[in-house]
Amino acid sequence: MKRTFDELNNTSSTNKYISNEESPSVETSQSQLTSSTAAIASLKTTISSLPRVPQISRKVRACSACKKQKIRCDFDPDLSATGEAAKCVRCRKMKLECVVNRSLQTILDEDVEWKTKMSEELAQLQRAVEDILRAKQMHPLSTYNSPIQSAASSCSPGLTAATLYSGNSPPNSATQHHNGDVQACRPEDEGCGAKASRPPFYDHAASLYNASLSTNPMGSLYEVTRLRSLRSNSTTNVHSHVHDNDDDLISKGLVSLEEAEELFELFQSTLNHYLFDVALVHDSLSSVRNSSPLLLASILTVSSLHRPATVASSTAIAICYQHFLSLVSSSMFESPGALDNVRALSIAAFWLPDLSWKLSGHAVRIATELNVHQSFRKALMTTPVGSKLPEAERMMRDKERKFHYERARLWYLLYVCDHHFSIAYGRPPVICYLQHEAIRNEGYERYLESDLCKEGDFRVVSQMALFVVLERIYECFAGEISEGGMVREEAGKVEEFSRELEEWRDNWCVRLRKNACVGDYPAKGVLLHYHFAKLQLHSLALRGVTGSATNETSSADIISGFSPKRAAMARVAIESAKHVLTTILTVEEIRVCLIGVPLYVHTMIAFAAVFLMKVTSRWRKVASIGDLVNPTDDVWSLVEKVIEVLKDVAGG
Repeated sequence: MKRTFDELNNTSSTNKYISNEESPSVETSQSQLTSSTAAIASLKTTISSLPRVPQISRKVRACSACKKQKIRCDFDPDLSATGEAAKCVRCRKMKLECVVNRSLQTILDEDVEWKTKMSEELAQLQRAVEDILRAKQMHPLSTYNSPIQSAASSCSPGLTAATLYSGNSPPNSATQHHNGDVQACRPEDEGCGAKASRPPFYDHAASLYNASLSTNPMGSLYEVTRLRSLRSNSTTNVHSHVHDNDDDLISKGLVSLEEAEELFELFQSTLNHYLFDVALVHDSLSSVRNSSPLLLASILTVSSLHRPATVASSTAIAICYQHFLSLVSSSMFESPGALDNVRALSIAAFWLPDLSWKLSGHAVRIATELNVHQSFRKALMTTPVGSKLPEAERMMRDKERKFHYERARLWYLLYVCDHHFSIAYGRPPVICYLQHEAIRNEGYERYLESDLCKEGDFRVVSQMALFVVLERIYECFAGEISEGGMVREEAGKVEEFSRELEEWRDNWCVRLRKNACVGDYPAKGVLLHYHFAKLQLHSLALRGVTGSATNETSSADIISGFSPKRAAMARVAIESAKHVLTTILTVEEIRVCLIGVPLYVHTMIAFAAVFLMKVTSRWRKVASIGDLVNPTDDVWSLVEKVIEVLKDVAGG
């Protein structure tokens, strides 16, 4: 029977009324999902962008056999829907196969129900994880990068493994990936549930299709071959590395808990201040143990070196040192792990003379694998004033900025550590200032202007600024000084670098403030490091002199033949060495800190003393420089006094 226009119109109005009646429930569901935090933002975006579900008035309830005969299909409500009881009354009596085909409405209802259930479960899991992280005093959940997100964020929009398997075209813009969000896929959906029945190469092809474009050739090799050995684990979150406390010194019974607490307190209250108050980010021994056994071993080893020398302290040094070596050896062939492993290596490098060069290089390599050097720009990104971001989004951005600022701070510390021993061993540094914006002048000045900057940042940046000049000096003269000595053109470069060192001294003497724990050592230390640098630079005038001496021409004769500029450089070197030793004797703030300062300071003190003794013993009769080391008794007396001071402050 044909329906009239009025009846069609009434039906349309009824459907419209039904649709309008149900829309508040959808909005209520959406408002509940909005309360979830950033971890399920991708799923919320997908659900909210779905088109309005069409309403179908009839639902298929009859089985195929009854529908074919056009007879009533009844199910017994008293029986459970399993086995034979799942059949309708007629099919059970006639022993027929009972199949109820799902209608479109049933499929849509199940889809919405599944997505809603998944959203609730994800929100529940996120709250549970946040409670765990808070109880463990770990970083908030928002700082964890998702490996799936990083892989999907760079692939073509809308292309997923499901579309690749099934050959379907990409979905419309409402269901595409957006800013790295990933679509949810039910196990029974087409393209997901049939995954087990497909050949393995389909899965591999899908992973290659969805993976981001490799930024290095080895990445492509690993991607194609799926080799796991020596794989760069850059996508793994640095905080997701779980450490076993059974592997630390305390759990193994090598060091008692009381002794470990004492050594940790020594490092926290004293030694950490000489690393600019930026090396240690934990406030308790338990926090260190939960973070990294390597960091614990490093702190206890270094602290045991700074206790008064006793039989017990010597035993503790040997035990901690051997365990630390074992953990470092294992770390060479493991995944990068947490940032605290980098801190552990750098802390040990600052004080362990036999391992300093190796540890600093290993720390830089691990930090580079963790992409620490790429955090500088993210650390300086701020929310524009007047922006109308939601409070949750603003808080998440602030947490991310703090996270990257801490990583940039660690990179600065690594630069200083690397150059401490580059200079000490006369080798090229691993980190080059030209390759990193953060290390150049305009970079670290922006870093110091941040609201996250603290007093220790000024101290570490002052050291970094000095080593940038010394790195340029090394690049300029490392391969240009012949066995015969310095050529005339290089003397002009020395004068230019000398002016830069003076500018550095004048700048940072004013900018570094008094520290609550180490007093005026930061500002007084600027003068000490200035004399170190001047000695390093101007001692180039005497390089190669001894090797150029022959039977006919002695080294003293060569120095006597120096040009006025080169002779002036040699005099500045001698005066700088004397200033270093005099500063140790006369400046109280420097002398009382000698027990805790890193190895580099003691290395440069030894260099100044040996330099003076060699000049005095070999060239005290050379007219151009001899007056600076005569009478010789004054030089010997100066060196002996410094030796006595170092003995008095010796801790072990």
